Parts: sequence; C-alpha cells; structure tokens
Amino acid sequence: MSHDPTVAVVDLLDGDSALGLTPGTNLFEGSVLPAVGGAPANSVFVLASSGPEPVRVMGQSREIRFPIVQITVRWMPQGTGRVKAKAIMDSLQGQSIASYMDLKLSGSEPFSLGQDQEGNYQWLISLLLTYEETA
Repeated sequence: MSHDPTVAVVDLLDGDSALGLTPGTNLFEGSVLPAVGGAPANSVFVLASSGPEPVRVMGQSREIRFPIVQITVRWMPQGTGRVKAKAIMDSLQGQSIASYMDLKLSGSEPFSLGQDQEGNYQWLISLLLTYEETA
C-alpha cells in the first residue's frame, strides 16, 4: 500500500470541524504560499519532509518508515494565531490515522516562527508518523 503522509494529515485536520479548516480554502498541501497572491493570511500548510532512516524488516521486502510532517500555521492577529496553533496541536494529540502505526507530536507546544516578510505570524507543529511500506 502506498502512503501519502501529507494527504493523511490534511484529511485528519479536515475531519475536525471545530478547527474550521477547509482544504483549498485555508488548509493546503505543500509549502507555505505567500499571503499576497497565494493563500489567505489565515491559512494552514501541511508538508511531509524527510524523517529518520527507514528500518527494513529482515528477509522481507517491507520496511517501517518515519516521515516528519510539518504543519505551518499562519494566522493573524498573533494571539488568535497562537490559540489556533494550540487547538490544532491539541486536536492531533492521541489521534490515529488508518493504515499508519503511530502519530506522535514532536514537541510540547507549537514553535513560534515569528513574522514572515508580510508581517503575518507563523507557528510550526511537527509530527512523526510511522507506517509499514511493502515493495
């Protein structure tokens, strides 16, 4: 089975209606888009990037993979953004994704990235997913 950690996390966030996130409106797959001419200032971006080395299951054509998924929350004003980032983090705590072995937050609080070039506040939430991939 092929896995797409970015899509899996976007679907998980979309499934929590209390967060008020909608794919393609204020929830995006991929790198952070500019607030001017790209995506609304109040947006969330999800991107799987790298992770620890996979562990091959000896004698078999499968391995355990550990992608890191980065969630960037860009939200104004600062106080509201911090609350939104914390709500997303709280929503992910203890969650599971079908066909994934584990979902673990890699920090205790959202990490403040400060302001971008356009003055928007940003926070980073990192997740470590675990899944088994068969060749």
